[in-house]
Amino acid sequence: MEVELPQDQRLSLHINTNTSVILNGSDTMTLQGLSITTMQSSILCSDVEIQGDEFLLGTTSGDITVDGLTIDASDTLVAESLAKVHSALGIVSLTDVTLSQCDLLVETGASSLVFSVNTGRSHIQAKSSSALISVDDVQANWISLRSKTGDISGTELTVEGNSAFMGRLEVMAVSGDVELKEITASGTIHVESASGKITIQLNTQTFAGMYYMRSEYGAMSIRQTNYSSDVVVESADSADGLEKHGSINCDPATNNCLAFGNIYLRSNLGDVDLVLGCSTYSCD
Repeated sequence: MEVELPQDQRLSLHINTNTSVILNGSDTMTLQGLSITTMQSSILCSDVEIQGDEFLLGTTSGDITVDGLTIDASDTLVAESLAKVHSALGIVSLTDVTLSQCDLLVETGASSLVFSVNTGRSHIQAKSSSALISVDDVQANWISLRSKTGDISGTELTVEGNSAFMGRLEVMAVSGDVELKEITASGTIHVESASGKITIQLNTQTFAGMYYMRSEYGAMSIRQTNYSSDVVVESADSADGLEKHGSINCDPATNNCLAFGNIYLRSNLGDVDLVLGCSTYSCD
């Protein structure tokens, strides 16, 4: 089925069907809102532009693929709109997504979730019940990644604050490992895993503040590569040996380092490893 919309005004498109949906946008098509729901089939969207505060893609057992999406909700009355993408059983993949004054929530129940090349000035959330979450080249004020039993991996994540709030990177895994590389963060990094290993690698000279790590039964380390120019001040470990803390690129004797940023890493059973700087000059 081919749908042609009038161009004299922006309209919303609503599709509710049991068959697969393929929506290919164009340079001349701008929607006020988009809602696509299907029970057992897949959804494919490409080159879609939304200038409004309504965006919903939902399927029970099909896959969802988005390649090229722009949502600009800066002219709406809502302070931060929420775009939703959800598949209970299928794979969810989003590539080349740009957000303006719009939060994004992506959920999958039993299959993998993949982000790539996403920029936003708001809150980006990814949730999975039992599968892998993989994110790549994501920029936002606040990034949240949560998985119950799957691993979480990410590369080139950037979190920056605004005039009201510090940036925040929040990662929660129950039984999976967490591995994040080439992280640029100004603000808070909060990562927890009940039983998995945590590995966080920060780009050199991009974070300033305090760090704290704890593991009940795993090993803990903070280390610098040959390409790190960060200044680390390690405080004495806790009496029971289960905690490490200190400061990075901030002197706690003369500054309130918590006001600059805070890293909190905790695993009950897994190792905790904090790495400053890349293994090569270009981080390849």
